[in-house]
Amino acid sequence: MGVNLKIVHYLLITAIIFAVGCGKEAQEAKQALELLKDIPEKTQKMEKQADIAQKKQEERRQRGDTLAMPYQKLQEFLPKNIAEFGDAKLSGESMNWGGFSMSRATAEFDKKQPDGQTANLTIELIDYNENYGLYAGLIFWAAGYSIENDNRFERTFNPGLENVWALEKFEKANGTAEIIYAISYRFLLTLRAENQKDTDFLKSVAKKIDIGKLAEL
Repeated sequence: MGVNLKIVHYLLITAIIFAVGCGKEAQEAKQALELLKDIPEKTQKMEKQADIAQKKQEERRQRGDTLAMPYQKLQEFLPKNIAEFGDAKLSGESMNWGGFSMSRATAEFDKKQPDGQTANLTIELIDYNENYGLYAGLIFWAAGYSIENDNRFERTFNPGLENVWALEKFEKANGTAEIIYAISYRFLLTLRAENQKDTDFLKSVAKKIDIGKLAEL
């Protein structure tokens, strides 16, 4: 069954407005208007991806894959050591309740800075599996967008993997960097670090994770 075009259209407009903070700053408002010009094309891309997402979900159901994998299995995908930070502190949880199923695995790293402060790196992998509704709001990433001002930037980018989309965020004032990978309409991989100059370090850490294997599940 196809996705209602009007709903997809609404989701895209809502996502753009949310991304720019409702256009409170003139530069962001101008960028939002530029994005809105491409609404018809972006809506078609979103509708196509939404249809693919539903088909992949149905394929998983047919082979009996209806629950999120145990968090211990998710942890196997996370790096256990990062040279700049040392060993990871692993945690996780799995939740199954009626038709709701979700698992989360987290790897946390700490590093002492020369000034005595502690820098943090957090990697989180979430399996939504059956909860398509929670994932559907991210489909607009497939259409692509970019927002930047003097304080921050937020933009989608192509990680070069099939059925994988990515969003990078950077706060210029405090050096907080974040990258989120949406994987195969099922997984969300988030990397976040402090005291960064850009998102390049997080992208290098992401290469230690077999995102391609996750995309095949």
